[in-house]
Amino acid sequence: MTIPKSVVYIGTDAFDGCASLKSLHIEDGKDNLVISFNEHYYNGEYYPSTGLFSECNLKSLYIGRNILGDTSKYTVKPPFKGCPITQLTIGDSVTNIGESAFEDCTSLTNLKIGNSIVYIGEDAFLGCIALNEIHISDLSAWCKIKFDGWYSNPTSSGEHLYLNDKEIIDLVIPEDITTIGQFAFCGCTALKSVTYNNSLENIGYSAFVNCKGLKRIIIPESCETVQRNTFSGCEGLEEITLPSTCIVCYDYSFEDCNNIKRINCNATIPPVIYANTFSNSIYPKTLLNVPEGCVDVYKETDIWKEFTNMTAGGVVPDEPKQCAAPVITYADGKLQFACETEGAEYRYTLTDSDIKSVYTDVWNSAVNLSACYTIKAYAYADGYTNSEQVTATLYWIDGSDVSTNINQTEMRGVMATCSGGIITVSGLTDGETVMFYNANGALLYTGTAQNGTISYAPSTSGVIIVKIGTTSIKVVN
Repeated sequence: MTIPKSVVYIGTDAFDGCASLKSLHIEDGKDNLVISFNEHYYNGEYYPSTGLFSECNLKSLYIGRNILGDTSKYTVKPPFKGCPITQLTIGDSVTNIGESAFEDCTSLTNLKIGNSIVYIGEDAFLGCIALNEIHISDLSAWCKIKFDGWYSNPTSSGEHLYLNDKEIIDLVIPEDITTIGQFAFCGCTALKSVTYNNSLENIGYSAFVNCKGLKRIIIPESCETVQRNTFSGCEGLEEITLPSTCIVCYDYSFEDCNNIKRINCNATIPPVIYANTFSNSIYPKTLLNVPEGCVDVYKETDIWKEFTNMTAGGVVPDEPKQCAAPVITYADGKLQFACETEGAEYRYTLTDSDIKSVYTDVWNSAVNLSACYTIKAYAYADGYTNSEQVTATLYWIDGSDVSTNINQTEMRGVMATCSGGIITVSGLTDGETVMFYNANGALLYTGTAQNGTISYAPSTSGVIIVKIGTTSIKVVN
């Protein structure tokens, strides 16, 4: 069912008993959609109405505008609370998500959220235990959302946050952001590093709570305070750098961060900290690195003096290097991933008209394939920021014109990738001839495959036509 933008009001229990309704599309529009929450009169008493779609079997939901309720007499169940939704998209015209809006939607796995949201109410995503992918398109807009509590942020239940279909593992805060809102990245356990801009003034309350994958934090000079609970529960945190401008780290800032190995505090005047700013377990084992000539003053300052291992010469560590881009090849019916960075792992997306999208990790070097056309991948490794994203295209081409000593099957897969200005075609047979043409049909290069692969670096960018046997494929360089 589609609710057009011309509809601005829906009456009480309008869809009561519509158990077969599985898909709902609320069209984009400027006018709010108001849902009546009038009470029922039964047996001499008034009862609040139930959720508008509570008896429906909604699986797919698109919301294109704000939804309001008439709650003049009773606070009632939100229209989608407890619905068996699996796919939810919030359009760009929506600015507010109400309290408990999608509470107990236990089947929800995938959420796409528009870039106009400014407020999400308390417990909006409470109980969304299956949610593991949250997709956004504007990181600045996300940082500015006012989350009204832990479970107002969908990341509290789903640990994978994607920006334009690329998972955020190494977070770079945009230059226009001066404040990161409270709870902004809470529960993002896949997050491994954060790079702050030099204009950031405030990191909100509980902004990174339970980001268990974070290993080190460098607070910029523009930020004078660390708010309450900001990094609480970051179990993987090993190194913290506080700026020379730091004045105070509030209570529970780094609570339950029990694996901190080193704290670099560059403030000559010890910042105010509380007895519960850090967990007591770190004082005997964590190295506190302070500016030259400041060891004595730190040893005489409450709480700071509890650190038994203290040294001078506070230095801000270098930012991590970028992981090398992965090389994607295709052979024997499998994707092969390789990377120059030692210990790299891979995150990839497979997309075609049949299987849509599948997101997963690769810890080994191969992925079994049956049918896939577009592959986007990047590499990541401890101590490195994410690599650039590499895009490859897998083509299923006619193999019947190839002699049997090259290919025994009627159809076969070949893959074309372009990275650093070099076009690589894989999935070939050794000795097979491949020709490269420009868009005007002029022959640029002819070569033969070695180890199932051939590479060519065109002198100019643009569309390149690759001819394999009688089949031609198009590659954008």
